[in-house]
Amino acid sequence: MPLERYLDGGAHILPADDSLIRFAMTNGQRVIAVEVPVPVLRQQFGGGADLAPLELFARNQAVIEAAASQAYDRTDTPSIWARRISTRGPPRPSSDRRVLIAEL
Repeated sequence: MPLERYLDGGAHILPADDSLIRFAMTNGQRVIAVEVPVPVLRQQFGGGADLAPLELFARNQAVIEAAASQAYDRTDTPSIWARRISTRGPPRPSSDRRVLIAEL
């Protein structure tokens, strides 16, 4: 089931780790937390160090959301992290529904 933009809340940088942006999407029944590392955004979209990570995200939000939806659809069990390439270590065990975009 494809994900859609969740309109209640916006993207934010996790305070414990300034290198990860979290935003929400929905599958129509549940809210899905999606995380994308800032280095992945910079590698894919450029923008230079002078462009704030959230601005880079906002400029490319539609592409990032499409990648999140594809990653979500590739998982048999949406309660695990979707990964194409591991860039942040092993998945954390969790019952939360999340998608980590490790590559765009």
